[in-house]
Amino acid sequence: MREMKWKSYDKSRLIDVIIVLSAFFVYFFWALQLPVQQAPDEAMRFYVPKYIFATGSLPRGDDPRVIDDIWGFSYAFTPYGSSLLSVCFMKITYLFCQSGTALYIASRMTSVFSGAGTLIFCLKTGRLAFKKPITRWTYAILVGFLPQFVFLSSYLNNDSFAVFTSSAIFYYWLKGLKDGWNVRSCVGLGIWLGFCALSYYNAYGYILCSMVVFFYSVLRRENGKKENWKFLITRGGLIFAIAFAIAGWFFIRNFILYQGDFLGMDAMYACGELHGMEQYRFSNRMTFQRQSVSIFYMLLHTNWVSKTLFSFFAVFGYADIYVGKIFYIVYTGLTAVGVCMGMRAVFLAKKEKYNKLILANGLLAMIIPVVLSLYYSYACDYQAQGRYIMPGLPVIMFFLTIGVDRMERRFSKKFFKIYGITAVLWLALFSFIFVKCIVPQCMGGCYAP
Repeated sequence: MREMKWKSYDKSRLIDVIIVLSAFFVYFFWALQLPVQQAPDEAMRFYVPKYIFATGSLPRGDDPRVIDDIWGFSYAFTPYGSSLLSVCFMKITYLFCQSGTALYIASRMTSVFSGAGTLIFCLKTGRLAFKKPITRWTYAILVGFLPQFVFLSSYLNNDSFAVFTSSAIFYYWLKGLKDGWNVRSCVGLGIWLGFCALSYYNAYGYILCSMVVFFYSVLRRENGKKENWKFLITRGGLIFAIAFAIAGWFFIRNFILYQGDFLGMDAMYACGELHGMEQYRFSNRMTFQRQSVSIFYMLLHTNWVSKTLFSFFAVFGYADIYVGKIFYIVYTGLTAVGVCMGMRAVFLAKKEKYNKLILANGLLAMIIPVVLSLYYSYACDYQAQGRYIMPGLPVIMFFLTIGVDRMERRFSKKFFKIYGITAVLWLALFSFIFVKCIVPQCMGGCYAP
């Protein structure tokens, strides 16, 4: 009996490894082949790790060596945790190869490993949340082989790293609730909240939701009120201290450098006004807000919804390489139906003590990036891009997986295996897009600019 359990355990873990490695090699292969001209903002973003690699110091946001000639500002004003990790990969690569192209590809490895790391946390989350191994495999496949996520995991950006930290935080929500917020869970959550703070602002909804999950679950415990508050202060202080130790330095530095602007946004806009080309300055952008029209007008009279939705699933290059409409219909339909079924199942579940807490904060984690992206397009710069709402991916696919699980329980015995069909369909869609679109249009070799 023990031998049989061990073999089953090994087989389950082996498939976990196969899924992660398969995704990693796909990301890495595309990272080697994706032209710089098809990687949005990558050349501009590369200025930051290039500067740190060359000088061994952190740049000011208004340093001419990192400022883009067109936009007049740099990405050194806002969090650049992914760039710091890229410097590490560049240092390692330099020991063996000093070519500019090799160092440029090395900078992309942060996104490649972030993509693979996201799958690792999806599998860990699935191990906590689902009974059957095939359920967590389906969850990992839904996240890891979404074409847009594969694209983001192939070049230097903040988005893949943000999804990575989001998936880790979501895992520690479930783990903390299950373990009663023991020290290990609190330390893990604190670490990943710190890294999330260094990713980008569109992932900060997870920081807010983490506070809600932790505070509400602790205060709702059955112990005495006094003990709950003591536990809240000590463990909450531990989480905050770890997160601040990892990320606090960046915001303190910004506060000192930019006259109290710890987020760096106002300083970035001011820099763009001073150094940017006339037509690209923030003051000259005719935003919908400056036209004195409502945000609902923008939603109804532009393609913001459709472009954001399509580019959440599969739009490559500078948002100019689309796949066929049938793919968007299938992706949108399957995701919408599955997520709705999954959220309904979580809401109606009675066995899980904190199911509604996870549902509420999962919804927030999905909605907050959408709201931030919508406001940015309305008030600052019209950018209908799915990558700006990508931090919600781990939660979206979690509910989709639960929806698949409910369909499996209802129909599989009578008709077919829903899990198998969902996973195979998802992989088949990606494979077809990879062969028919990605290879002929989005590859050609990476060469340093």
